[in-house]
Amino acid sequence: MPNLNKIIKDRDDKKFVKKQYRPWDLTGEESLGNKEKSNLQQLDKTLNIVKDNEIQNLDNIKVSDTSSLISKELDINLDNIKASIGEQTDNIKISIRDHLDNKQETNKETIREQLDINLDPTTVYHHLIKLAGVQKNILNFIVDLSLVRECFDTGPIETSAIALYTKSSIGVVKISIKRLIDKGFISRNRGKQAKGGYINLSISENIFKAVIEQRKKNNNSISNSADLINSIRYQLDNESLYSSSNLKNNITTKKIEQIPDEWQEIDFEALSHIGFTKTQIKQLIDKNEPALVQESINHFAYGIEYNPKFLKYEDPLNVLMGVLRKGQGWFEKDYRSPKEIAQQQLIEMKKAEIERKKIQEEELYKLGLYEWQQKLTPIEINEIAPVKKGDPTPQAAKLSLFFKEKIWPNKKIEYLINE
Repeated sequence: MPNLNKIIKDRDDKKFVKKQYRPWDLTGEESLGNKEKSNLQQLDKTLNIVKDNEIQNLDNIKVSDTSSLISKELDINLDNIKASIGEQTDNIKISIRDHLDNKQETNKETIREQLDINLDPTTVYHHLIKLAGVQKNILNFIVDLSLVRECFDTGPIETSAIALYTKSSIGVVKISIKRLIDKGFISRNRGKQAKGGYINLSISENIFKAVIEQRKKNNNSISNSADLINSIRYQLDNESLYSSSNLKNNITTKKIEQIPDEWQEIDFEALSHIGFTKTQIKQLIDKNEPALVQESINHFAYGIEYNPKFLKYEDPLNVLMGVLRKGQGWFEKDYRSPKEIAQQQLIEMKKAEIERKKIQEEELYKLGLYEWQQKLTPIEINEIAPVKKGDPTPQAAKLSLFFKEKIWPNKKIEYLINE
């Protein structure tokens, strides 16, 4: 049993520890002497100090390791970022290089194509750049005139007008026009010779576009004076018989007026083949009425088509314009409108169709009668068409009448289609 006095004494000297009240000693200190206890306590302190140092060192190690790990992680991330930036830079460089290579290749191909076009002697562009002098001026004049007229021909124009513009003689102009025709740049339409004559030149759409494209490359939209062209156009349409000298004196900067809406609606397509254009419409604005002009155009077109007297007109356009400028109208005695003509043609076509059907039915009737008679016996023939004394009607006529009235109405279905 524990010594009670000793327990009380120890309680006064030491702080209460619950385990000391236990009936047995778990620590083994009961069997130790004071010196051994002191050594044990000193050992505990030493162990505690070592433990604390180890914990502190461990914390330091953890901090150091953590710093090292963070540093390593940062280094790795920085290396990755640098590598990514490097890859992106390389990709950008490659992309730029590819773009530059493609662009250079494209430019080379474009330059090569342009060189091929310029050097190929068979291309229109090659022929155009070789044109020079009067021929080039004439071609540009025709293009400008086509721009003003909004079509691919000059309309009636005198050779002297072209000579004035190109500042050359009429003989040189004629030779140059022939050479342009031989080269395929322009073509000659129907004109008029002798006194008061004119020429009419046209240009193909391909040549027209090629000249315009060449001008764009040279930053030139129109090479000639629009005022000069309009003045020439105005004088030609008014049948001015002029030379190079009086044309110089009569050139003005008068602008052709805009066409009012009621005049814009006039349909002159039926007379376009004789040179009737918007220019003629503009000349009649203050001299006639739109409705009368339209009716006159219709009548005149009808006369050209059906009236033989029009064959004697050398210049039908001037004949019509001479009447319209006076405020009068052109009327044909037997005129029929295009609609009426079409209706009459339809009627005649139907009549002809009916007549053809009638002829076909008669032919089929004769064929059916013949085949029917071939199948009759003499006795049947005498029964159908008996021959009587004093009867003037032939037996064949009686058979035909009998076939027509009794047999054909039912039998014709076998011969007629869709009846």
